[in-house]
Amino acid sequence: MAFIAKNFIYNNIPSQFYGLTLAEIDASGYSSSSASNQISILQQKIFRKPVPYFYGVEQNEVLEFEVTIMSEKEISSTKYSEISSWLFGKQNYGILRIMQNDMKGMYYKCFFTEPETIRVGNIIQGFTATIVCDSPWAWKEPRTETYEASASAIMTIYNTSANDFYTYPTSVVIQTGSAGGDISLINLDDNRRTLSITGTRRWEFITMNSELQLIAGNEGRAESIINSFNLKWLRLVKGNNTIRMTGDVKRVTVTYPVAFKSGG
Repeated sequence: MAFIAKNFIYNNIPSQFYGLTLAEIDASGYSSSSASNQISILQQKIFRKPVPYFYGVEQNEVLEFEVTIMSEKEISSTKYSEISSWLFGKQNYGILRIMQNDMKGMYYKCFFTEPETIRVGNIIQGFTATIVCDSPWAWKEPRTETYEASASAIMTIYNTSANDFYTYPTSVVIQTGSAGGDISLINLDDNRRTLSITGTRRWEFITMNSELQLIAGNEGRAESIINSFNLKWLRLVKGNNTIRMTGDVKRVTVTYPVAFKSGG
C-alpha cells in the first residue's frame, strides 16, 4: 500500500523520534496491495441447477499490506535494538496512524510482522515489514450518541461504518427513571429487533457491551440482570437506525466502532 505521507505514529511514538520515514523503493511506478473488506462467498452448486444456492458471505480476511521504512542516516546497533523493540514482536495489537491529510482521525490496529533489514553495504538503512490488521479495514474514532428523555421516545443513529454487516456497540448505557419496570429498545430499521429487560429498578444504570455480549445492572443487585434480559443485543445496521424506547427510559448512551476503508 503506497502512502503520500512520510511520517507515522505507532503506539504513540512518532517515527521522527528515530529519524524514520515511510518510503517507496519500487521504481516500477505503481504498486498494489490487498484491498480492504475482502469477502468469501458461501454458495452450493446443485447438479443440473445452473444457479448455485447463495447462503451469504463471510468477512474472513484481515487487511494486510507491505511497508518500507527508511532512515537517511545510518542506524546504529543501539538504535536498531530500540526500533526493533518498538515495532516488532509485540504481544498485542498496536495503534498505527499515518500522518496524511486524508487519513486524519483514522488508524489501524495492527502488528508489524516479517521484518527484514535493509542494508547499503554493511550499513543498516531501514526495514521492510508486513502490516497485519485486526480486521478487513481501518478504524475511525468510536462515535457516541446520547438520547435524553423528552416528548419523543425515538433515538436516531446514522451509522457511517464501512462495515456492510452489523455494527455491535462496545457500550450501551441505559438509565431508568423514577418508576423502573419493563423497558425495551426497538430498532425499527433492523426488522424491529427488540432489546427488552423486565423488572428494572428505579434510577438504575444498566451497562452492556453488544460486541462481547456482557451486561451488568446496579452494584448490589440481588439477582443477575441477565435473567431479566431477552439476549437481543443492540446492533446497528449500516445507515439509518431508528430506535424506539418503551417504558421508563430516561437516558441512553451508545458508543460504537466506525470501520473505514482506506486505499492508502
